[in-house]
Amino acid sequence: MVSLIGCLLAATAYGAPVSFGFSAGDTAEGWKVTGQAAAAKVSDAADRTRDGQPTLACSYLGQPGSPFSLSRDQLDLAEVRSLSLSVKPSTQAPLVLILTEEDGSLYHTFITCPAEQWCDLTLPLADFQLQDGSTDENGALDAEQVRTFTVQELANMPGDLGAIFGTKSGEQWLCVGALRFGAEEIASHARVEKDKVLIEDFSGPGFRLLPVGGAQLAKVTGADGKEGSALGVRFTFAPDGPQAWPGVVLPVGNVDLAGTRALRLRAKPQGSSKLHLVLEEQDGSKYEASTVIPEADDWQARDFALTDFTLEKGGTDENATLDLDQVRVLIVVIDAWSALLDEKEQGEFGLDDVLFLR
Repeated sequence: MVSLIGCLLAATAYGAPVSFGFSAGDTAEGWKVTGQAAAAKVSDAADRTRDGQPTLACSYLGQPGSPFSLSRDQLDLAEVRSLSLSVKPSTQAPLVLILTEEDGSLYHTFITCPAEQWCDLTLPLADFQLQDGSTDENGALDAEQVRTFTVQELANMPGDLGAIFGTKSGEQWLCVGALRFGAEEIASHARVEKDKVLIEDFSGPGFRLLPVGGAQLAKVTGADGKEGSALGVRFTFAPDGPQAWPGVVLPVGNVDLAGTRALRLRAKPQGSSKLHLVLEEQDGSKYEASTVIPEADDWQARDFALTDFTLEKGGTDENATLDLDQVRVLIVVIDAWSALLDEKEQGEFGLDDVLFLR
């Protein structure tokens, strides 16, 4: 690991906001990076600055099995309720943000940042859910117990995860313009309403989800006719493995799905395509549903009754029943074999307004 630097830590009292900013002349200390040839420095290079201000510029070599991460420990986040982060990667970056309590309990949420664009996100700590395989005495994130914050890139992860989230090669970089833990109450982007639970409408900067199967993400014109209000998923056909199922993973374990009866989304494939949905529980049990979206010029809404989701073939579950209080992610993928491809064997589909109906 390589030590990083150089931040202005503004935490003047117990429970006060904790902020990290970067200034010319800062030296490295207090941060850690992992990855092949990973290093970091405070940089004022023109392509690394944010609004003329230096940033924490991390560099590494993309290599399968050697993912990049950036972390800061010895934090005191008592009374903190929200997190603001400004990130700019050299290539599309699927990231897991992890908060680690002093007893080792891990809580995380997902974001994906587009290539060479600043991605500014503000998230409530309530959006962080207990990580797979982690345990906690109360199953809830306690800010006063958090000691470490980590940004973990999922590209180049070892084993099956590397195939799912993809690989990068050559020189890579990721800049952090600012990091702030605040005491303000921030509403979750996902919200519970009388007749529905909205998971994602794809408004705002960046993406609060992860791409899988080689998917490249972009903002596109949505069902409301507004530019940049929906998600475009682009992919290159591959006949085998995860790349035959390109799509996205959305976190849902941070919302209360009690009383919901169906999942609704809007889709817009280039041609008639098979859409596959998976609701995955905390223990890894997967429940599936599929539908064919016919070719059309406009967005198409589809409802999936939760009773129609069935346990995946060969899967196991302690009660063979979809338990909404245990669902942690929604996976939406397209069957690339069924998709309309161009002459370069590339395809695309749109996704908008993902919600659960009561």
